[in-house]
Amino acid sequence: MKIESKRMSNENNNQSVLTQEEAHEVFQLPEYDIVSKYVLITSTMLFTVFYHSVLPLGTCFTIVFLVITYLIDKVHPFTYC
Repeated sequence: MKIESKRMSNENNNQSVLTQEEAHEVFQLPEYDIVSKYVLITSTMLFTVFYHSVLPLGTCFTIVFLVITYLIDKVHPFTYC
């Protein structure tokens, strides 16, 4: 990464080695795509409702899937801090 090479070359210098744009790029969190998450959850719920009579165990799988999705979405933003 070019930022690491700049940092290594200017170790003894007390001045900043990053421009403001580079600092924003390094420390900016990735965008959270809420639309795709909403579509995924809605399609999962509709699939479960429509096919519940054919596969009743699918409801249990859907509940487990939604809990796992919730936990991942709750923890995911904190992994970048």
